[in-house]
Amino acid sequence: MQELDTFVERSSRTIAGYSSRRGVLAAIGRLLIGGALLVPVLPVARAFGATPPSSEGDKESEDCDYWKYCGMAGSLCSCCGGSSHQCPVGTEPSKVHWVGTCKSASDGKNYIVAYHDCCGQAACGKCWCENEVGNRPGYVMGLHGNVDWCMANNTLPAMCTTATIMGLVAESS
Repeated sequence: MQELDTFVERSSRTIAGYSSRRGVLAAIGRLLIGGALLVPVLPVARAFGATPPSSEGDKESEDCDYWKYCGMAGSLCSCCGGSSHQCPVGTEPSKVHWVGTCKSASDGKNYIVAYHDCCGQAACGKCWCENEVGNRPGYVMGLHGNVDWCMANNTLPAMCTTATIMGLVAESS
């Protein structure tokens, strides 16, 4: 460990001998400005600029075969007093969630969908869906795939599950 300390000390003293405080501040400024100029051209920024297809008003949104429920595990909140992306009154979304990649039937594109359990009331029990297509990442919590994601909240149990479109999956070139 002493060799590492000696190496770091020598390297720091050598760098300090060739640079000044103003030079270090100027380099940090260039790095920050350069980073700010690069952010708009990253592929992630373009993916979130796309408008996802709307699912509101669709009769399929209460059907487990609806495209954005491809990674759903739970009762649909649209059958329990909420909507496909909003928890019912008196519940709160889980602080942790799972993510799926689902292909839209309307435009054929892949979308990232976040699934949140709505916590704080007894299970609704209506419109139960158990789809496992495209779940990311593959959590193994306990010995079963059905996890109560309300464990991070102070309000148990899970009543139902929402499906919120987070953005378009960037196409690889």
